[in-house]
Amino acid sequence: MRSKMFRIAIVVILLISLSYICPYMTNCGPENVCECSSEDVYLSMKCNGTSSSLGEICSSIGNFTDYKVTSLIATNFNVGNLTKKTLTGCDTLRKLTLTNDGIESLEYDTFENIENLTVLDMSNNMLDIYNSQSVYMFPSKLRVLKLNRNIQRITPKTAYPDLSMSSELDVLFLDGIKGKDFPQSYSTMKTLSSLTLSCHIGRCNLTHLTNSTFKNINSLKVLNISSCFIKTVEAGTFATLPNLEVLDISGNMNMGFPLLSNVSYGLQFTSIKYLNYSKMHTTFGTGVNVRKKDFCYLHNTSLVELSIDSNRIEMLETNSLILLPKTIRVISTRDNIFSFGLYLLQMGCVSSIREFYGSFQNKLHKPKMFFIEGGLSSYSNYSYVSTCPYMEENYLKNLSQSIPFCTFFERNQVKYVPPSVPKQLEKIAFNDCNMKYEVPFLNISSSDSNINYIDMSGNVLYSWKGPFLGPFKNVRYVDLSRNYCDQISPHFFSSFPSVEILHLDQNFIGLILVDDEVGPYIFGQLRYLKTLTMSANKVTYIPPKLLINNSNVEVLDLSLNNIESWTLDTENLKNLTHINISYNFISFLPSQLTSHLDEVSLRHGTNFTIDLSNNTIKYSCDEQDFLKWFVAHRENMIGFHAYHFEGKNNEPVSANQFVKIVNDISENCKEESNVARTVLIVFLSIFAVVCFVTLIFSNRKAIWHHFVKIRDPPRNYKASRFKAFISFANEDRVFANDILAEKLESDYNQPCCLHERDFKAGTAIRRNIAEGIQDSENVIAVLTNSYLTSDWCKVEFEFAVEEILHSKRGEKSLIIILTGALNEQDLRNNHTIKKWYDKHTYLVYAEREEFWTRLCVALNVKSDRSNYGTLGGPYNNGRKQSLQTDDNQSIREDVPLLEL
Repeated sequence: MRSKMFRIAIVVILLISLSYICPYMTNCGPENVCECSSEDVYLSMKCNGTSSSLGEICSSIGNFTDYKVTSLIATNFNVGNLTKKTLTGCDTLRKLTLTNDGIESLEYDTFENIENLTVLDMSNNMLDIYNSQSVYMFPSKLRVLKLNRNIQRITPKTAYPDLSMSSELDVLFLDGIKGKDFPQSYSTMKTLSSLTLSCHIGRCNLTHLTNSTFKNINSLKVLNISSCFIKTVEAGTFATLPNLEVLDISGNMNMGFPLLSNVSYGLQFTSIKYLNYSKMHTTFGTGVNVRKKDFCYLHNTSLVELSIDSNRIEMLETNSLILLPKTIRVISTRDNIFSFGLYLLQMGCVSSIREFYGSFQNKLHKPKMFFIEGGLSSYSNYSYVSTCPYMEENYLKNLSQSIPFCTFFERNQVKYVPPSVPKQLEKIAFNDCNMKYEVPFLNISSSDSNINYIDMSGNVLYSWKGPFLGPFKNVRYVDLSRNYCDQISPHFFSSFPSVEILHLDQNFIGLILVDDEVGPYIFGQLRYLKTLTMSANKVTYIPPKLLINNSNVEVLDLSLNNIESWTLDTENLKNLTHINISYNFISFLPSQLTSHLDEVSLRHGTNFTIDLSNNTIKYSCDEQDFLKWFVAHRENMIGFHAYHFEGKNNEPVSANQFVKIVNDISENCKEESNVARTVLIVFLSIFAVVCFVTLIFSNRKAIWHHFVKIRDPPRNYKASRFKAFISFANEDRVFANDILAEKLESDYNQPCCLHERDFKAGTAIRRNIAEGIQDSENVIAVLTNSYLTSDWCKVEFEFAVEEILHSKRGEKSLIIILTGALNEQDLRNNHTIKKWYDKHTYLVYAEREEFWTRLCVALNVKSDRSNYGTLGGPYNNGRKQSLQTDDNQSIREDVPLLEL
C-alpha cells in the first residue's frame, strides 16, 4: 500500500513540474475571448478581433496576479486613435503587436507607461506617422519597430518619421518614399543595424538612389530594398555605409543587370558579405550577357555570398569569372538560361567557392507573368562609372596564373581545355535544369577537392556511362533522381567511391536490374553506402547479390515499384535498420530477411522499421511463420493500422481483426492441414486410377496381342509352316486366292496361309490370326479400298505390325501390294496403315513377270529371273522413287521401321 501511494505521489510531482516547465494554451482575457500560453510565470496573449475592445483587454492584463503578461498580439480591432488610456494595464508588456487594427493616429505619450517594451509591430494600419508635421514618442528601449504598410498616399509633406527618441533601436521596418533621403535625425541612432523597405512587406517606391539617400544611417549592417521599383543607382550610393554586410536589392526589374557595376562600386567601401542581385530582369525578354565590367568592382570587396538568380543570364564574358573576389564562398545562379561558352571551362578560377547553386535553368514560366510584370524590362539613365582598373588584360592574365587550374583565354582565342573544379568546392546543385544528355567519360582537372554534395536531380540524364576522373573521391551525397535513366555502366559509380547517401528515385533502374550482366554489379564500388533510395523505378526483380559489397547500408527505399517477392540477399547488410517497400505487391517477407533484421536489431540495440503500407498482407497457412513475426513486430511497421489486410476468405479486415486471426493461426491451420491432406489423398488416388485406365486404353492393342500370346501360346514348330500370311478383304478373294497364292504355291513352291483355308474351325478368330502370322515368315497385305474399310483387315494389319516390331530385326517382313488407286481420306483414317505405307516400300501389281520376280526378292525366295518388276514407294508419283543403277537395276533404300 505504501509503495502504491509512493508511486502516485511521484506522478503528481511530475505533473506539477511539467505544468511549470512546459507552456500550455488556455482561454483568457475578458470573457475568455483570447488565447494565452504560459512559460514559467510569463504569459503571452493573442486576441483576434473579439467583441471586447483593446482597452478592455489591457485592463484584464492588469488584473493578472499569478502571471506576468509580457506579450500581446491584438489584430483586427477598429482602434482609430490609440491613446495612453487605451493601453492602461499593458505596462508589463515587452512585445506588442497591433497589426490590421485601423490605427490612424497616436498621442505623443501613448507608450509612456510601457517602459520595458522592446518589440512594437504597428504594420498594416493607417497611421499618419509619415507626415512630416507628426511627432511621436516611442519607448526608449525599443529594439524592433515595424511601421511598414502605413502610407496611404504620397504628398509633399510625406517624409520618414523622426525616431531619434528610440536610441536603442536595432531593427526597423518602414515604407520607402520616392525622392526622399533619410533625415539627419537618423544619424543619432547608432545601434540601428537593420533596415527593411521592401515591397514584399510594405509599400516602397524609391525609383532613384543617390549618394545622399542613406548617408545619415551609416550604422546599417543589413539593408533590404527589394522590389522597390528602383531604376537608377548612383555609383556612390552605398559607399556611405561602411558597416554594411547584407544588401538585398533584388526584384528591381527596371534596373537591369548592367547596373551591378554602379552598385558594386559603392560596395568596395563597405563590409559587404552577402549581395542579392536576383530578379533584375523581367521573366521574358532577350538573354543577358554578363560582362567583365559588371563583376569588376566586386573583385575589390569582401563578398562571401552572391545571388544572381532569375536574371535571364545566357552568357558570361570570357575571363569574367577571374574577377570574382577571393573571399567568395557561395554563388547562386538559379533560374537563368545559361548557354555553352568558354566561361564553363574557367570554373576553376573561382578557387575559393564552396557552394554553387545553379538549379532550374531554362525553366518554363507562365505567360501571365509577362502582363503581371508590365511587359519587358526597360533600362535607361545608366550612370556608369569610369573604366574599372581590374579588368585590364595583363592584370587578369597575371591573376589567373596565381590560381591553380585557372585558364586565361587571349582575346578571340578558342581552344579546348579540360574543365576544372575549384579546389574548395563542397556542394554542387544543378537540379531541374532540363539538361538532356548522356553522361560520358569525363576527365576534370583539379587538385584534391572537398566536393561532398552533388544534386543533379530532375534532369534528363538518360544514360550514365562515366566514369569521371577528377575531384569526386570525397563525395558523400549524390542525388540523381528524376532523370529517366535506363542505362548504367557497371563502373559509373566508381567515380564516387565514398558516397554514403544515394538518391536514384524516379528513373528506370528496374530495366537495368533484370540484366544479369549489369544489374547485380552497378553498386559494387560503393562500400561506404548508408542510404539508398530507388523508389518509382519500375523494379520488378532485385538481384540477390545487388548489395553484396555494401555492408554499411542502413536505409533502403524500394517504394512505388512492382516488386512481388523479396529476393535480395541481406546476409552481409549488418547495419540495415530501415526498409521502405510501400506501394508494391508484397504479401510476405522471407525468413532470411526477418531473422536478419532481428539479429541486427539485437546487435545494435535499436529497433528496425519497415514500411509495408499499400501492399496487401494476406492470411495464409503457408506463411504463418512470417505472419506471426509480422504481428509480433507490428510496432516496427510504419503505419501498421493503415495497412491493407485480407482474412481467411480473402475478405478485407482491419488491423485489429488481422492480429486476432494471426494469433489463432496455428490451431486454424492445423485443422485446415488435415482437411487438405485428406483431399490430396483422394485426389491423388483418383488421378492414379485415371492415369492407369488411360494407359491401358492407349495401349490396348499391344496388351491384347501379348495377352493372346500368353493365353494361347502357338505350337512350337521347328520352322515356320508358311512362307507368307496373306491378308486381304473378302472383295479381293479372287486376286488373293486364285492369282497370288496360286502363283506362289504352284510356281515357287512357297506355302501361304489363307484364312478361308488354313484357319482352324472352332478357334477364336483373333487366335487364328495370331497363330497364322506367327507361323509365317512374312505377311502380305493386299491393300485396296475394301481393305481400308474392313475391320478384320485392320486387326490383321495391326497384329502383323506388332509381331514384326517384337521380332528380331529382319526375321519377318510386311509387304504391301497395291492393285489400284487408294482413297486418300480412308487411308488417313487408318493411322497404323498410313504410317507404315508412308515409311515402307510397297509393290504395285502388274500382269508381268517382273512383279513376281520383285515379290520373290521381298520374300527371300530364290529365282533365276534378274529383271525386277514395278516398284512403288512413299515417294513415287512425285514422292520417293526407287534408285536405278547404270545397268537399270533398282536398289531398295533402307527405310526405318515404323515407330508406334
